Amino acid sequence: MDQKISCSLCHHPLSMFGNHELKDGVICKKCGRSLSPWILNPKLKNRTLGDIERHLSYRKDNLIRLENCDLSLKVEGRYNLYMDEYNQYFVFSKREDLIEENADLFELNQIQSMKVKEVPYSENTIDLYMVITLNHKEIDSIVFRVNEFPGIEKDTDDYQKCIETIRNYAIILGGNRDA
Repeated sequence: MDQKISCSLCHHPLSMFGNHELKDGVICKKCGRSLSPWILNPKLKNRTLGDIERHLSYRKDNLIRLENCDLSLKVEGRYNLYMDEYNQYFVFSKREDLIEENADLFELNQIQSMKVKEVPYSENTIDLYMVITLNHKEIDSIVFRVNEFPGIEKDTDDYQKCIETIRNYAIILGGNRDA
C-alpha cells in the first residue's frame, strides 16, 4: 500500500520538494511560508512541532504589532532597514509590503551584538554578511548577505557601497556594537 505522508500542521499531503523537516515531523511548503525567514533551515531541523505552533502564535501577534507601527525611517540596501523611532522598533526586509510579508518586528533593546562577517566567495572575492544577535523569544539572530550579488572585490565601488550601508544600519540601530 502506498501511504502518503502529510504535513504535521495542516495534514495536507506533502509534495516532493519544499517541505521542512522538524525534530518530530515535517511541514509543507505552504505552512513554511508562514514562518519567519530568520528561523528557516538549518535551524528548523532543531525545532519541534510544539516550537512551530508557538512560533505561529508569535507570528499572529507580530502582525498585530506591525500593523500599529510607524516604520517611517528607512535605510535602503539589499535588505531595507525600517525603524519606528518613537517605539524603538525595527524591521529588516527585502520587500516593500511589510504587512503582507508579516516582517518580524524587533525592539532595539533586543540587540545583543552586531557584526560584519567577510566570507570568501572565490579566490579574489568575498560576501559581506550582517550578523545581529538578539535576545528574542523566537529568533536568536538575523543573518543576511549585504552585497546585492554574490562575490564582490574589496576596494571597489560595490564594496564601499556595502560598507556605507553597514555603517548606516549601525547608526540607526544604536552605534557600532562590534560592527
